Amino acid sequence: MNIKFCLSILALLLAPTIASAQSAPNFYGTVSFGATTGNLSADEINNGFRTDGLFPSSTTIENKDAAYRLGGGYRFSPAVAVELYYADLGKYSSQSVASFTPTSGRLDISALYKSAGVGVDVVFGAPLGEAFGVYGRAGVIRAKTEGIFSLVGSPSFRVTNGTANKVGNVLGLGFKYDVSRQLSVNLEAQRVAKLGDDSTGGELRLNIYSLGANFNF
Repeated sequence: MNIKFCLSILALLLAPTIASAQSAPNFYGTVSFGATTGNLSADEINNGFRTDGLFPSSTTIENKDAAYRLGGGYRFSPAVAVELYYADLGKYSSQSVASFTPTSGRLDISALYKSAGVGVDVVFGAPLGEAFGVYGRAGVIRAKTEGIFSLVGSPSFRVTNGTANKVGNVLGLGFKYDVSRQLSVNLEAQRVAKLGDDSTGGELRLNIYSLGANFNF
């Protein structure tokens, strides 16, 4: 997805609300921490080994980690805001055993995947009473995704690490509670997709469940 195209869409979405910005400008800081799950699949990894001419015997994956997000936002109206942020999307790993032939020696293959970057989201909110509210977000994140690979075995061969800087998609849905005029807390589910490429082991997709807070200025 092209960044200029995304920013053009954001501008069109925000245009109707700019006129009301003078009545209730509202800068805020935001922070969230949560659990994230990646899309690593032992079956897909083993199928990739078979495509490369290897014979896998086992693969274990670590598909869960912690993620966090730090940023700031501007509320154009009670219903629309824009947030800029930095996000660490976690680390994921796999450990595999394979061989060149069904009866040859053992190869121990490990991989580590990690991703982090900066993003911009449009946040749409609606009240559910005096203190409660629901909101959704849609945006993009430019993230650096790395695939770090190692292999031990005989005969040995070189494996190449990969890095991809790509623009991914972000979608989210959450609930918030206003503790006071200055502080609100929120519970959110997010989906991040289209990160990484073939050099990093394929596309990385994440589900993130987080608890956060907004601090109004």
